[in-house]
Amino acid sequence: MATQSPEKLLYSALETTGYKVYPQYAPQNEKNPMVIYNVSADTVEYGLKDVVDVKNVRFSVSIYADGYDEIKTMKENIYTAVYGITDGEVIIYSSSDSADADGRRIIIDLKIWAY
Repeated sequence: MATQSPEKLLYSALETTGYKVYPQYAPQNEKNPMVIYNVSADTVEYGLKDVVDVKNVRFSVSIYADGYDEIKTMKENIYTAVYGITDGEVIIYSSSDSADADGRRIIIDLKIWAY
């Protein structure tokens, strides 16, 4: 089986950015900036005769910040961190951004294959 789970690989990569990182949700009254990730799909790869020794998980990573420049910098730092994962492969499918009264948000949709 994979040496580390895709979730552990993602968490470790996000931690290297120095941002506050939380799985699923942030503590109540937490302030920006922060990063929250969720598993959006967890699948098993099948080969001709058996399960393949590769685990892949799709994630939704939400980035929260107060300013436009800050959130764009955070996004680039997160891209660099996840592309630096060496025990697997990463594909970033998309990202989208929005703004509301609580600040700015970018959502990154990505998949990690751990082996």
